[in-house]
Amino acid sequence: MSNDSQKIIQEIIDLYLAQEHVDGQSAERFRAWFANDLHREEKDAALAKAFDRTVRFDPDPDDKVRASYRELMGVVAHRRVRDPEPRKRRRPLYRRMGFRIAAVVIPALVVAASALYLRNLRVHDRFELTRLSDVIESVGSGEQKHLMLPDGSQVWLNSNSSVGYCENFMSQRIVYLDGGAYFIVNASRERPFTVKARNLTAVATGTQFDVQDYRDSTTSGIVLTEGLLDVSCGKRVYHLDPHMQIRIDNKSEHAVLRDVVEDQLPRWMSQLRFEEIPLEHALHVISKYFGVTIDMSGEALPDGKFTAVFEQDPSLDKVLFTLQNTTPQFNYEIDGNTVRITKK
Repeated sequence: MSNDSQKIIQEIIDLYLAQEHVDGQSAERFRAWFANDLHREEKDAALAKAFDRTVRFDPDPDDKVRASYRELMGVVAHRRVRDPEPRKRRRPLYRRMGFRIAAVVIPALVVAASALYLRNLRVHDRFELTRLSDVIESVGSGEQKHLMLPDGSQVWLNSNSSVGYCENFMSQRIVYLDGGAYFIVNASRERPFTVKARNLTAVATGTQFDVQDYRDSTTSGIVLTEGLLDVSCGKRVYHLDPHMQIRIDNKSEHAVLRDVVEDQLPRWMSQLRFEEIPLEHALHVISKYFGVTIDMSGEALPDGKFTAVFEQDPSLDKVLFTLQNTTPQFNYEIDGNTVRITKK
């Protein structure tokens, strides 16, 4: 099958799960098309990818979308137990009866299992941009990148981060983020702009905000610069006003909201900036920004918060020297690509 045909199949299934079918007759035609054995493997693969996009990484997927997915999973299960090839001989009665029972029971079990799976699923279990996105942009350690999305919205991609989106982005403005990025969103009340990260989801109509959600960090967070923003984590939804920050513990999903003043708003697009953050998180940011490994050798980090602003392209030694002079019981040694942290 050509790539164009596969894309058409993907788009049809995406639209169906997004409840874009206009009437009952269209829905029936879709079900008949999906149940047909033609291009079975491509349809099943497209359904799996659509599930990742519309259900798996949505903290609170729409009930209609989940119902549509369960219905299609029932079709898939029925096809797998159905004999696709005509038989020259009739099977013994007990085999035919067993087959009919399986054809009824297995789809029901699949639907029940998928319902249980959806209830217990955590968003970050399998957050892979290659499965979720058609277009992916990435930057390495110590790099930043400015991107223009198809709708005119802008993204500043932070160090060691990736962002992805689908080819149907203009109809469903969803981007997937692994790492950190600053977004300036073109306003559209009819088409909300959604950022899905490993531990949180943000929904806006037109606003500016900074997202930090690295896969190996213990915390994630958002700072809202302009507009309004809804942030979902687990089963909770938080409403942010301008100049508000939310910081989330990725393990417990506990969230803390606070106001930030003008000079505390994110400016990392041209600066390396720390605003009242724990030393552990500051070292994590330094590691990503400079592409180095932080070795603490079992040393317990001192308590306290770290605040500093560095102009564009600061050196690693300058940043660590500032940290050393503002943090008690903190010392460091740079050895090639490794920074060893010790007590004074």
